[in-house]
Amino acid sequence: MEFLIFSLSFQIPIEVRFLIVLLGPPVDVIGLDYHEIGRGIGALMSNENFHTAAYKANNKKDLLRAINSFLDTSTVVPPGKWERQSLLPIDEIRRKSLVPPKRFIDEPFKEPEKPVYDPLQRKGRIFSGFMQDIVHRYPWYYSDFRDGLNLQCLASVIFIYFASVSGAVAFGGLLADKTGNNIGVSETLIGTSMSGILFALLSGQPLIIIGTTAPLVLIDETLYK
Repeated sequence: MEFLIFSLSFQIPIEVRFLIVLLGPPVDVIGLDYHEIGRGIGALMSNENFHTAAYKANNKKDLLRAINSFLDTSTVVPPGKWERQSLLPIDEIRRKSLVPPKRFIDEPFKEPEKPVYDPLQRKGRIFSGFMQDIVHRYPWYYSDFRDGLNLQCLASVIFIYFASVSGAVAFGGLLADKTGNNIGVSETLIGTSMSGILFALLSGQPLIIIGTTAPLVLIDETLYK
């Protein structure tokens, strides 16, 4: 909105953007003081937020909305003799009431802590630790297989396969010589595969190699004799 200068109405040139005209019946009829209405309008225009909204208003609804916003944020003081020093605490109280309490600012929302899982906690029941471990691991059991479907894990599986097969074939040949072909390469491969599958499914450590070793060959030879 462009301003106008009323050079004949004031002693000094003043930029005027708003011209408010009050029309009404005589004061003695309605009992209102138009000077007080003018003071109220002056209080509105002296408010920085209101006159900023008034500059941007396009119609009557925008002005009424700005007036309602001014009234909602105003502090009503009862009539009487008030000094400026006594009005300062009221404004300070209103300003503090709009600030959220410090405990809501400094302390963010905290979710209730979940009980800590202790695998060594004694329950006093048979196989309680085993059942507790299964219950704790069950939510991630499916993801153990799903997460393995990537190239890095597949490369590890191929490496473990050849490492297991080579060890089973080598020690299976030794066992065949020590046990008179009662335990040979085929039996060693079957035993290694079955133990590896059971360990991978139940232990949660599928990348650990379970296979025949030299001490196990000596034990089998001793038992055979």
